[in-house]
Amino acid sequence: MSINSLTVQDNSELPFLPLDGESVPYRAVLASTTWYPLMGPELKPNKKYEGAVRMSFKLFVTSRRLVFVNCSQDAEQQIENIVVLYRQLVLPAGVSQPLTLEMPWIGPNYLRFAFRVLPEQANQNGQWLNSVYTWFCDVALEKGTPPLKDIFRLHDAIRQTLVDSNSADHVARQEEPLPLYTP
Repeated sequence: MSINSLTVQDNSELPFLPLDGESVPYRAVLASTTWYPLMGPELKPNKKYEGAVRMSFKLFVTSRRLVFVNCSQDAEQQIENIVVLYRQLVLPAGVSQPLTLEMPWIGPNYLRFAFRVLPEQANQNGQWLNSVYTWFCDVALEKGTPPLKDIFRLHDAIRQTLVDSNSADHVARQEEPLPLYTP
């Protein structure tokens, strides 16, 4: 199952079809992920949610989205890929950036971001990633993952891509001519 609709292709260097004008600056970073919703009146993360997803993916950082392609050989897993567009990222309470670097005392460092499933994507998700909730994703790199060998470089790479995509969208919107007013 493809969550959030990814067009897959087999005969290429990328396992998916890029969007128009989309570039892929960072390819195939092996990452273990956990996807879980914010629930309850306080909107606290619920890591024990029955629909939480825990899998290893190949992460592709593109100019418009984060693409997670399943790299597990487990036939039991029904999820083939997950796509998160940059416009889906949200700022949870008390956070100033959509992507945060978490450094716990025990365990590996990881990236965390929150996002909302768009209404047009909800029908394609099946039982995964319910659109009612805001979702958290924790991304930890597998050991020795090329081309970005540490989580700090991945964090910087995604942040830079977010800045570049936002500035490109802003410039494109400014170039649009305004209608002329004639009295």
